[in-house]
Amino acid sequence: MTKLEITARVQDTLPSFENGVMTLKQATVVVSFQSPSNYFGGQIVLTHEEDGISFQSNEEEFISKGIEKAKKLIADAELKAPYVPQAPLVEPPHADEEETNNKGE
Repeated sequence: MTKLEITARVQDTLPSFENGVMTLKQATVVVSFQSPSNYFGGQIVLTHEEDGISFQSNEEEFISKGIEKAKKLIADAELKAPYVPQAPLVEPPHADEEETNNKGE
């Protein structure tokens, strides 16, 4: 079985003032999934409202929630692009067939 390595780091946090009270509005976590032959990565935005983060949250919690949210995003993804079948491949005639066809003319 191919080993999948998951890495993550907190890129930044954004505070917000609501009714004169400072809260943690969001944290951005960069998540990467890598195997020996494949790589997928991106940014996940955690919010106070959706993910329950706060100033009491720590880096470990941000990373754990970021990885969890990235996995769910990938698992729930649907292909939206229409399927377009490829045109059949037409092989060019072999060189010896061309010579035979040209001699008959």
